[in-house]
Amino acid sequence: MMANESIPELADEIEFSQLKENSYILSNTLHRHYVKINQDTYNLLILIDGKTTLSEICAIFNLKYRKDINTKIITELLQNTLAQYGVLKGFDESIKPYQKPPYLKLSVQVVNEKILSKVVKFFYFLFAKWVAIILIVISFSFIGISLFLNFNLYQSFNIAESVLFMILLMTISLVFHELGHATATSYFGVKYGGIGVGFYLLSPVFYADVTDVWRLPKIKRIVVNFAGVYFELLYCALVLLVGFIIHNNSIIIISITIFVRTLFNLNPFLRSDGYWILSDLMGMPNLMNHSSKRIKEALTLIKGTRIKWNKTDSFLFFYGMINYISIGAFLYYILLMNPNSILLFPERLVNIITDVVNGKYMISFETYFQLLIPLTFIILAFRVIKSFIQRLLRRILLKKRGLPD
Repeated sequence: MMANESIPELADEIEFSQLKENSYILSNTLHRHYVKINQDTYNLLILIDGKTTLSEICAIFNLKYRKDINTKIITELLQNTLAQYGVLKGFDESIKPYQKPPYLKLSVQVVNEKILSKVVKFFYFLFAKWVAIILIVISFSFIGISLFLNFNLYQSFNIAESVLFMILLMTISLVFHELGHATATSYFGVKYGGIGVGFYLLSPVFYADVTDVWRLPKIKRIVVNFAGVYFELLYCALVLLVGFIIHNNSIIIISITIFVRTLFNLNPFLRSDGYWILSDLMGMPNLMNHSSKRIKEALTLIKGTRIKWNKTDSFLFFYGMINYISIGAFLYYILLMNPNSILLFPERLVNIITDVVNGKYMISFETYFQLLIPLTFIILAFRVIKSFIQRLLRRILLKKRGLPD
């Protein structure tokens, strides 16, 4: 327990970066912890200089910021709340180990940071301002015009003849996507991990460990989050150009398919690039949690409770409502308007696999969505059931221990 006359000292690896007005990110670069703190916590922590006693820090803080706290409150904050992030020297046993994001399952690193550091330097030139702008405009225009002028090519193609080639090109595309994130992170001078593969929403995904990006200012964080789409856009344009040069329709179709999937990464309602870009714009790392809280607050209006919101609160409310309405509309469509899509999904999947193996399957956008829509529902249902079971088990465990829920 920290005594009043003890002299606390911040760990050497602790850094602060401003997230937005009155909020900051506390970074432990050694243990890779990044925590959002408010203005009062920041003001208190910067008074810790390794020379001033706890009681003196308390007195200075109260006088300078017109507060009324005691050393017990400061001790509680430092030892019970922040010690797990390695804020103070001498509390190493309290530091919790780094954990990968909970939404990323069964992840494993495939390219380590040492190898990556030798590769990313060759792509620094792509982040020169006018180089990036010109390449984005040219690539997007080229792909868009090509899609418009050759739309009849995408009505169907023989997946059995090009499935391996399609998997190869898409895998390279995903690697380029994560390489973009890693290159941008390195370009701005902060740490980055390797490139790995895991599962998100039951789907295999590549990822780049760029958590240290929280040390950067807002605009640079947004660039890092957009860099994956940027690199993939360049890759799509290059593959499409090759397809036109050698007159290979399969390559053209695959490149457009990758382009559409790349744009989907900008969806702000999934934990993809669009979500993190919006989070940075709002200065809120847990955007979905904040929007859910605003919806719960709005529901209290029914009870006559008065709430005071600013523009950000209103935006979060509408963001959350659009998210829930979209999910509701999807459930209405699939459960009430098209229930056969779920019932026939196993049979259709088996038929497609059989046809592909026999080399005679022609896939179209219609048949693609016949699989995608019910598969999305199955994934959502799995997540809901899993969440319900976890909450139920937690309540049972707390009840056995005699603790409040």
